Amino acid sequence: MITSRRLGKQFIKVVQGSSSYNQVIEAYGDLRAATLQMNDFIRSYIFLNYFTFLTYYPEIPIVLRSGGSLAEITSILLYTVVTVWFWMTACEFHRTVKRTMTEWLFEKQTQESLKPKQRIRLLMLSNELETKPIAISCRFFHVSYDLISSMFGLIITYSLIMFQTRASSLIDT
Repeated sequence: MITSRRLGKQFIKVVQGSSSYNQVIEAYGDLRAATLQMNDFIRSYIFLNYFTFLTYYPEIPIVLRSGGSLAEITSILLYTVVTVWFWMTACEFHRTVKRTMTEWLFEKQTQESLKPKQRIRLLMLSNELETKPIAISCRFFHVSYDLISSMFGLIITYSLIMFQTRASSLIDT
């Protein structure tokens, strides 16, 4: 991921430095290769992430209701924070590269000096930006993140209600 970020920053400098068409295409090729390598890691991380969430989420109400140890609650929250940080970083990086590339593509497409072959190549590049795996993974993450955070809120609310119910039933007896 670090190599990909470094290449991304280098790519943004090349694009913003109003470089030639060939320099940008070459820099994008390097970035694309690094991103594809990163996608293999991300793909396995997605599966690991969901299996872990499937393991952790059923435990949250039980841990909160039973007044679980601080270590259990901390490990659940720490895992959630690290996962969200990882995805936010990866997706913010992707958004920055995509925005820069899209601006450059728009600027180049409006120029009359491009050859038809270069226009087709630019069209293919802009299409690839929307359909490459990192873009799809980030969209998937944002939808899942919204779902996961709403589930997390529901589980905590449910656990607090159960905790209060349990506490009030102990007081009544």
